[in-house]
Amino acid sequence: MKELNNIIITTLFFSALIGQEGWTTISPFDDITTGISGSFISANEGWFYQMSRDKGNVLYHTTDGCLTWESIIELPDYTNISYSFTNLQFVNENFGVTILSEFNNSTYENKEYFWITEDGGRHWTDMTDQELMYPEGQNYLHMRPFYFINEFVGFAGGSFDESNSRGRVYKTIDGGNSWFETEVPVFDSPLNTHWTVNQFYFLDEELGWAVTNGPNNWELGMALKTNNGGESWEIAIEPSYPNMNTVHFFDQDHGGVTGSDHWGGSLFLTENNFLSEPLRLESYELDIGNLLDAHYHSENDIWAVGQVGEGFKVLHSDNGGDTFVTDFMIEDTVFIYPYDIQLMDDVIYIFSTNRILKKNISGTVNTTPDDMLPSEVSIDNIYPNPFNPTTTIAFDVPEETHITFTIYDVMGRVVKELINENIQAGTHKILWDGTDNNNQPMPSGMYFCQLKADNYLEKRKLVLLK
Repeated sequence: MKELNNIIITTLFFSALIGQEGWTTISPFDDITTGISGSFISANEGWFYQMSRDKGNVLYHTTDGCLTWESIIELPDYTNISYSFTNLQFVNENFGVTILSEFNNSTYENKEYFWITEDGGRHWTDMTDQELMYPEGQNYLHMRPFYFINEFVGFAGGSFDESNSRGRVYKTIDGGNSWFETEVPVFDSPLNTHWTVNQFYFLDEELGWAVTNGPNNWELGMALKTNNGGESWEIAIEPSYPNMNTVHFFDQDHGGVTGSDHWGGSLFLTENNFLSEPLRLESYELDIGNLLDAHYHSENDIWAVGQVGEGFKVLHSDNGGDTFVTDFMIEDTVFIYPYDIQLMDDVIYIFSTNRILKKNISGTVNTTPDDMLPSEVSIDNIYPNPFNPTTTIAFDVPEETHITFTIYDVMGRVVKELINENIQAGTHKILWDGTDNNNQPMPSGMYFCQLKADNYLEKRKLVLLK
């Protein structure tokens, strides 16, 4: 097996405010870049790969929410051969997968390989199964995209071609060493078999979804779902759309799928895992040209990104998709083609082909039915505690009231104000990511959270361990 080892290790700082509703843009280089692929496993830790005209092709790693980045590997770039990463995904601080592309600048031929890392991206190993992953006479991976739930269990789609006449889904339970084919829907029409997977998404090892598209814009895009760990799949949205592009779920019921065609795109939202017809919103209803991705933050809190002319906009709904408002908009090509939303805890990351956008969207989530409202104000639970890097604080409010929720250090100094507003009755959860009011990370130590409402005051101890 081939191995790719780290070449350069440095620390870089490159975060700058762009001044729209708390959004931050992140990029290491001032020169034009030609590609980016990223993966975050928490609000603070993530990787992204960037191709730079002047600086080369580099994989970066951050553990502090993009305040600093470490260059952990630089891909070789020879006169005739250049390399790049796509389909980058990490499932924990050590295990990740990617597709490595090898492009011959003389013959314009592109060869692809399936690679894994077990040390956070510093060393990579070729796990390409030549017989299974390459159709005869082809130089591209037949299996794509790759999606892993953990370091053992993963999935891959099977591409349609003349020697492989139907769409497939493959599964591994040994970290990509071996693969087996799973059960997928079979259609009466041969035409309906010519689909390929665009994206997978799993909530746990059992419950997952996949979205597909068909060749040459045939209306074969559909959504699939599984409740047995991908051993078999059933149709969630019938084939009726050229391309189904992305899928994300907040819980077992609430999720969204984006699709595209010649006229723009659609957003499909469900509140019951597609047991009934989903809410369908067309791109013109959202005042965008092409819908690219969408992600649930809670049952009612939804974020979406789409193209507008030469720029793009970020849309936000706080009522389950009934209405969307523009949260951020770029009207030129400073940001090229935003293609992915990754929402970790209360931090949203949006990847484009030359930048990352970041925003802290922390707020409270009411988790209590109306018939089970608490009887008094109180801090209910803090978990985990001690923590690193984030902890969730649950608290009760018996009726709508104005509260403040503040983090203090041991000297009594304000570290961060989490809430200062009217809160509805119910049990709420709010996240603290270990940063201060300037979003700077705090050192290890003891802290206090204080809940104040009318004549009520309560303090609880927090321990941040790094």
